Amino acid sequence: MLSGAVLKQFRTYLKSQVGHGWSVEGRKSKGRLLTRVSFRYLSGERSVVLLEIDFNAEYQDDIVRTVRKLSDLMRERNIELSKAKELLCGGKIDAHGKAFINWKSLQDEFIKVERGDNGI
Repeated sequence: MLSGAVLKQFRTYLKSQVGHGWSVEGRKSKGRLLTRVSFRYLSGERSVVLLEIDFNAEYQDDIVRTVRKLSDLMRERNIELSKAKELLCGGKIDAHGKAFINWKSLQDEFIKVERGDNGI
């Protein structure tokens, strides 16, 4: 579990990698301590998703990589955090807590954008 000085250092590192507005914490779910990621929009509104990645020092790199991918998707496609998680993970995580990329959802989203039907 990430806690104390290690957690503070990790949060500083996360902000240096993905920018301000992002935060992480551990949340118990189904007997596991998972990673809860939140993003604060400029309006002050927050959006939160729960990743199937254990909130553990061992998985710090996986957490940062996943948050970076979420951030990139949100920026590139002008979508909300929950939609970015759906596109990235599709609800599928491997045994090591790493997110599988949901290529089918990304393909469908790309086709919508190319047709000009991006939901905006």
